Amino acid sequence: KERDVEKKQILNYLGSWSIVKQDLIPLLQNYRDDFNLTFEILKLLVLMTIQPDSKSHDVPGQLRTLQQYKED
Repeated sequence: KERDVEKKQILNYLGSWSIVKQDLIPLLQNYRDDFNLTFEILKLLVLMTIQPDSKSHDVPGQLRTLQQYKED
């Protein structure tokens, strides 16, 4: 459980740095033929966009981060 909290905090930091728009999407566009890279980016995107559990820490903050992905 503690590891999940740490992982979610890291993913929230990544989200707050706008890496989806600035880094991940351009990587997907430029290296779409690289299966391994594309697969790893997609795994990261899935982890970053999972809806927060109602019992998790700072749900409102996590929801703001998810909304930011859509707005970027």
